[in-house]
Amino acid sequence: MYRCRFMYINVGCPGRCHDAGIFEKSHLKRLLDGEKLHEHSKVINGVRVPIFVLGDSVFKLENYLMKPYPFSTASTVAEKTFNYCLSKARRVVENAFGQLKGRFRRIGKGIDNKYSNVNAITKACCVLHNFCNENNCEISATWVDVIGVHGTSCVDDPEEENVNARAEEIRRILAQYLSS
Repeated sequence: MYRCRFMYINVGCPGRCHDAGIFEKSHLKRLLDGEKLHEHSKVINGVRVPIFVLGDSVFKLENYLMKPYPFSTASTVAEKTFNYCLSKARRVVENAFGQLKGRFRRIGKGIDNKYSNVNAITKACCVLHNFCNENNCEISATWVDVIGVHGTSCVDDPEEENVNARAEEIRRILAQYLSS
């Protein structure tokens, strides 16, 4: 989400589909599952940390997908710091969507065109948004205010059934790194 630009979009699923389910079927997940990006990993405190994407609590923790630690009154400082940093980074994503909706009001209020054109309109708006951000086009604050962009709140899910030990290790190392 460099400069609130979209680096990858997946358009075409109905609004009732959950982000985690869409991600599970995406090309991005297959790319991250593969070893192609492994060469871009970084060693932190002796642990190889791959390129990863950020998700909320409903996503499955994977080596390449970091999600917050579940809420607990016994959370360590490192876990709280990790959750805070993850939340700040995810906020950039929310801001990009807010800018997109502010710039292209049709997306913010719902697209009322022919159903067959919705995917193309959404993709075009994302491309134009990136172009505008690249060329420092301003976004009117009143446009964003009209949309009423607010952060979303996520409720952490209970303990995961299938714990990915490697992903837990990566998250733990990142938490320690961020809190030091």
